[in-house]
Amino acid sequence: MDSADRNLATKARELSLSAFGVFPDIPFSFNSRLKRVLGRLVYSKSREMLTPLRIEISSSISDNEELLKKTLLHELSHFYLMMNDRDFSHNSPEFRKLSQELGFDIVAEYEGLPVHIWVCSVCKRTVAISFNRRRKNGLSSCCKAPIELQEK
Repeated sequence: MDSADRNLATKARELSLSAFGVFPDIPFSFNSRLKRVLGRLVYSKSREMLTPLRIEISSSISDNEELLKKTLLHELSHFYLMMNDRDFSHNSPEFRKLSQELGFDIVAEYEGLPVHIWVCSVCKRTVAISFNRRRKNGLSSCCKAPIELQEK
């Protein structure tokens, strides 16, 4: 673990303790390969049991303190809800409530970088979010309908 990752872990654990009263005993690291998301909670699923493995943050935001804090709060909210056996998806009321209380965006836009939202063509539920507009094909998991780019 390099010093940047150690600093990230310290910052994340301090934020988690102040926001949730929980010490996340998982690794935190910057990941230069994250191009379409600012962060992610990596977890495993076995027999309906979810186990958080690590939180990765895009190295592209390492110098932006405010965005880094909001991204960490976002990922820590997923972690907190998962650990408490609650719905940790972006669309859950509990996640949206944490978003408002802690002041982070569910979908991030920063420094002119557009966010593209792909939705189910039938029910309009968000199925994918990306920072590039590369065409996405496939069917939504909700209605098994084609997905489409949501116009702003």
